[in-house]
Amino acid sequence: MMWILWMACTPPPTEVLLSGQVLTGQDSGVGAADVLVSIRNSQTDPHGEVTTDEDGLFEISIPSSNVYHMILSGTGIAATSFSGIIGQSDLLIPQDELFVRTDADIAGLRSAFEHCPTAQEEGGIIEGTVQLRLQDTDDDSFLAANQAMVEVFNADGVQFDACYLDDDGMSEEDGSTVGSTGRFAAFGVPEGPISVLFKQDIGGLIVENYGFVYLAKDGVAPFHPAFVDLAG
Repeated sequence: MMWILWMACTPPPTEVLLSGQVLTGQDSGVGAADVLVSIRNSQTDPHGEVTTDEDGLFEISIPSSNVYHMILSGTGIAATSFSGIIGQSDLLIPQDELFVRTDADIAGLRSAFEHCPTAQEEGGIIEGTVQLRLQDTDDDSFLAANQAMVEVFNADGVQFDACYLDDDGMSEEDGSTVGSTGRFAAFGVPEGPISVLFKQDIGGLIVENYGFVYLAKDGVAPFHPAFVDLAG
C-alpha cells in the first residue's frame, strides 16, 4: 500500500524520449543514415540534436507535455521539417512518417508546379496532399479532398499563396482548389513558425483543420497527408 501511495505522488516527468526512423524518401522504406535531427521546443528555441544511425534510427530527450519541432538535414538534403505534440510518455513516431526531401526532390516539386507564379521563388516550401478521413473500399487509401483550399501564414499573419495541380496532375496557373490529386504547394515561405489552414465546403458547411510547423531557412515542410474531417 505504501508503494502504491508513493507511485501516486511521483511528479510527472519533465522530459521524455522521442524516437523514430528517418527514411531516405517518402514511402522508400529505407532508413537514412547520418541525418542530423535537430529539435526546437514550443518556443521554437533550439533544444538538442542527434544523428541517425546506419538504419536511420534516432532517440532524443525532449520536454514532456509540449509541442516539438524537428528539422532533418544532411548532405544533399533540403532541411525537412515536421512538428508534433508529445505527452508525458515516451513517443515512438510511427513508421513511414519521417522522411527527407532531397535537393532533387525540391527541383521536382518546382517542376511539377511550374505554372504557379511563385514556383521559382527563393525560400521555403510548404507542400502536401489534402485528404478526407474517408477510405477507398478497394485499397483502404484515403480519398483526396478535391475541393479543399489551403492557406499558409507566417507568425506575423502574412499569407503565402498556395498552388494546386489539376485533376490530371498538371500544374495550374490560377487553380483555387487541390483537385483530385489533393496536391498543393506554397513557395517562397520564410524561415520560422508557420500555420497552415486546410478547409473545404461540404454540403454548405465549411470544415477546417490546422497544421503547424517550424520551417527552416530554404527548407521544406511536407504534409502527407493533411486531413479535413467530414461534416458531423
